[in-house]
Amino acid sequence: MKRVVYFSLIALAVVLEACGGSRKEVVPANILPETRFSNLLTDVRLLEGAYSIDNQRIDSSSYTVGSYYDLLLKRYELTREQYLESYAYYAARPDVMLRIETKVSEKLDSIQLAGVSSNPE
Repeated sequence: MKRVVYFSLIALAVVLEACGGSRKEVVPANILPETRFSNLLTDVRLLEGAYSIDNQRIDSSSYTVGSYYDLLLKRYELTREQYLESYAYYAARPDVMLRIETKVSEKLDSIQLAGVSSNPE
């Protein structure tokens, strides 16, 4: 009898694990959807890249990098807190963040290739 109970418990544990593993995590409402976040992150990377190579910038001017972030967030109709909260959410999930970063990298690569192919040099 003990063997039957023991076997039943193991079988139940296996079934519960199999069912539980297929559940997809529900993203909270205050977190940006993956696609929108990857688009935003692409624009953030473009902003950071452009700002870092601008040799004529003057950090004491009214257009510091923070000003550009504010303009970008305004374009997406987001607050800094919403961006940071979404970033923290995805950063805490490495598998999802890797997927997002891969999309961002692919978008940046395609932008670079489009720029290279349209360059008349």
